[in-house]
Amino acid sequence: MKWVWVRSTVFSKLGSASYDTQSRTDNMVSYLTPSTLGGFYAQLSGAPGESVNGKKYAGGRLGYAAGPADVSVGFAETWDSGATAAAVGDKFKVANVGGSYDFGVAKLYASVTQNKLGSAKQLVSYVGAAIPVSAAGKVKLSVINANMKDSGDDANKFALGYVHSLSKRTSLYGTIAEVKNKGNAAFNVAGAGIPATSAKGDKSRGFEFGMTHMF
Repeated sequence: MKWVWVRSTVFSKLGSASYDTQSRTDNMVSYLTPSTLGGFYAQLSGAPGESVNGKKYAGGRLGYAAGPADVSVGFAETWDSGATAAAVGDKFKVANVGGSYDFGVAKLYASVTQNKLGSAKQLVSYVGAAIPVSAAGKVKLSVINANMKDSGDDANKFALGYVHSLSKRTSLYGTIAEVKNKGNAAFNVAGAGIPATSAKGDKSRGFEFGMTHMF
């Protein structure tokens, strides 16, 4: 499903001029383990890059899901041969740990992600919840904090949404979100953000609504 707060709105490229696997990885191939490993699962992914700066990618994750709980750790690297914040040829590295637990009355989510390029680092913490309000509807909310190492250029993001299932494959959704920037941070809400490009230390607000259909 598509949600404003799931997008990498407050994830920094850390000054990279060519890092291009943040939200999409071209020509990626993945292997997923079968669902017969007693709850354990793993995934390995890679993309050749085809001699294009910032597109060569390798990553993987390992997790365990049983009953209402699901936890996993992941790591990825993108070969960034056009970095401006680190030596040419450095790698953009992402490490993540996260999980969810379904209490029935609400499903809670949390994750911590570290982005690293050379000596530059950003830590992004996320907590969220999906709360059933009817047989077909759920309210979703989240809070994200983005913390830049040795800097006050941080940001907080708040989002609230609703999804209504019309069938097993079709649903309607709507989301509102706000990003509060600090210092020289200038993140903005993806999609319908106002303003479309934030000034340093400014706020960005946005909304979206639409329909999803699973084929």
